[in-house]
Amino acid sequence: MAESMDSLKLQIKINMKELINQKKYEKAQQLLNQYKQITSDDIEAFSIQGVIYICQGEYLNAQQVIEQ
Repeated sequence: MAESMDSLKLQIKINMKELINQKKYEKAQQLLNQYKQITSDDIEAFSIQGVIYICQGEYLNAQQVIEQ
């Protein structure tokens, strides 16, 4: 069970990164919000959130997320 959950989490993160690379920031944000409901302690999720903010030019929000 834990392995399948880890595999699912990894696939979700890969999908978020692909969406970011395709400049589909809203979809990446939606997926990230869903991901955060599954796990709230994944440091990489904060990094991904920061990247989304930076790509959207929201530098202050990115800084706040990274500093958390």
